[in-house]
Amino acid sequence: FPKKVKEEASSLMLTGFLAAAFMLNLALPGPVGEALSAAMARRKYNISFSHALASLGLSRILGLASACGISGLVYWFAPFEINPDWSFTLQSAAAFLVMSSGFLISIALFPKKAAYIIASIPHPKMFNPLWKAANHFLGALQETLELGWKSYGESFMWALLGHTMVALGIYVATIAIGIQA
Repeated sequence: FPKKVKEEASSLMLTGFLAAAFMLNLALPGPVGEALSAAMARRKYNISFSHALASLGLSRILGLASACGISGLVYWFAPFEINPDWSFTLQSAAAFLVMSSGFLISIALFPKKAAYIIASIPHPKMFNPLWKAANHFLGALQETLELGWKSYGESFMWALLGHTMVALGIYVATIAIGIQA
């Protein structure tokens, strides 16, 4: 959020938006909850559409990056016995997930470079609306990045923490139902 909004916003209200997003995500498919919570914050605090879009996009990018990274690292650190026949396949999948995580984080950290790369990709005219939307989104991410690294760090920390909690929850649930390593 922009600094002015952070000063005006109450922690309780923002927590309410996050709780609403979580509940909506349980009931509706996809990232509908985050989109609706971004719309609520936009309306409540008069945030520009591009900032609301960028906060939603950043949330999804960092969430997906942390989920990919955690999933990939679980292969190397989890105490599971793996059939040797599957070892190469799982190593490849884990490496792909970790590299995907890095790629997504690089888009979030360097949206100008990503926009330049996308603009240089030749494409048929029918894809112009998609290229234009990607350019608009990356521009909004750049605006958000210019608010400061602290905001990005906070977003990444919360995404990583949330997905780590989910991973630990899944691990504890597997133990609870009797699946042992």
